[in-house]
Amino acid sequence: MKKGFTLIELTLSLAITAVITAAIYASINGYLKYKSNLTNKICINGIEMFISKAKFYCYSNNMEGFIFIDMDKNKLVFSSKIAEIDTYDLEKKTLYMTNFASNKIQIKSSGKITTSGSLYFRDEKRNIHRIAIQIGSGYINDQE
Repeated sequence: MKKGFTLIELTLSLAITAVITAAIYASINGYLKYKSNLTNKICINGIEMFISKAKFYCYSNNMEGFIFIDMDKNKLVFSSKIAEIDTYDLEKKTLYMTNFASNKIQIKSSGKITTSGSLYFRDEKRNIHRIAIQIGSGYINDQE
């Protein structure tokens, strides 16, 4: 009666385990990359929606407003001259920098943006993403 395993049996079981581990690792890695790309797109779309909503609010209420880019609290704050109206929290993303004067995006009562510039944020992998905003049309362009 034999006790234990032969060298071939141990090698074969180790090879099968290695193949299964490699397949699982590749699947998890692909999922994490997909998740990261998806959360970045959600963040960019959220910022674009927030800006569009602020422009529509100014147009609908025939009032001027601005979006303050609060780097310390990692959020965007939409305000009129009188009060704070809405906020957008970037959650797991980090505002990296901006080139807007006084960290403000000015919006006219016609709903047009009067300042152009870029907003940069970092994702979980420390990649920097840029959102460019243009005067007038309010065209918003995102780049990695």
